[in-house]
Amino acid sequence: MVRSAENFFNAPHITAEIKTHSNLEVVIGDLLKPETLASAVSGVAGIYHIAAAFREAGKPDSYYHAVNAQGTRLLLEAAIKANVPRCIVCSTNGVVSKPTHLPSDETDSYSPGDVYQASKVEAEKIALNFFAEGKIHGMVLRPAMIYGPHDYRLLKLFKLIGERRFVYIGDGNRHVHFIDVRDLAKAFILAMNHKEINGEVVLIAGERPFKLKEVVKEIARCYEVPVPRVKIPVTPIQILGSLCELICAPFKVKPPIYRRRVDFFVKERCFSTRKAQVLLNFSPMHTTFQEIQELCLWYEKEGFVKPKRS
Repeated sequence: MVRSAENFFNAPHITAEIKTHSNLEVVIGDLLKPETLASAVSGVAGIYHIAAAFREAGKPDSYYHAVNAQGTRLLLEAAIKANVPRCIVCSTNGVVSKPTHLPSDETDSYSPGDVYQASKVEAEKIALNFFAEGKIHGMVLRPAMIYGPHDYRLLKLFKLIGERRFVYIGDGNRHVHFIDVRDLAKAFILAMNHKEINGEVVLIAGERPFKLKEVVKEIARCYEVPVPRVKIPVTPIQILGSLCELICAPFKVKPPIYRRRVDFFVKERCFSTRKAQVLLNFSPMHTTFQEIQELCLWYEKEGFVKPKRS
């Protein structure tokens, strides 16, 4: 089930993949249309709730709360009516955007940094209340920064480094923590199969956190280009990003610079994976540098990055 049929069928790699599996049945549901949810949850042994509104230009705050929070409530209510025994809900590490300690773990208090993250906090609370009531069992998973082949969110970072146009905002000493999408899928399956576990929140992240400059250096090494050195101060770019968002919002266009893109350079993303290891016996299949190397090669093979090698 997906947020909308239009978004689903505009993802060619998804539909192409489905066509290769004749045993898959596609049912279109919409979290804003509860009447579509019954058919989506009927006759299933479990639900992976991944559908969500992420960050879209020009959408009011109410849209995120309707899709992410109330949509979760409607889906779980439909699942209970259909006697679905288990649901694994996908949240985000961003529900704790200001951790009180590092590495951050599941004991940190909620501290969302924007409306998307606030709506996911609501969704978590709704799901955990349902699980506590015992009408349906399940868990909440909080992924770290997701990447892997077919990912485009980090394409700009790889492209700028490979084409020698990358510039640091800040000193590059903040941590980033990734999770390969295939490892994340494995974690969801583990969470579904551990039927004895109910009502838990678990962070899912890769090998370990790295300083941003370590990641940049590895990408440069993979593309055989010089390691970027240029750094610019954070505050002026944050102000510029905020102004761009304010100017572009009334016109419903994507600003060239987001405050959030600047935050990528200054936020700490450093997570403990101990709970995932203990409860789910989860561990990543590869090291982070192996994953980065694979993604570098995939971007280049697909023509998205054209490294300017010496």
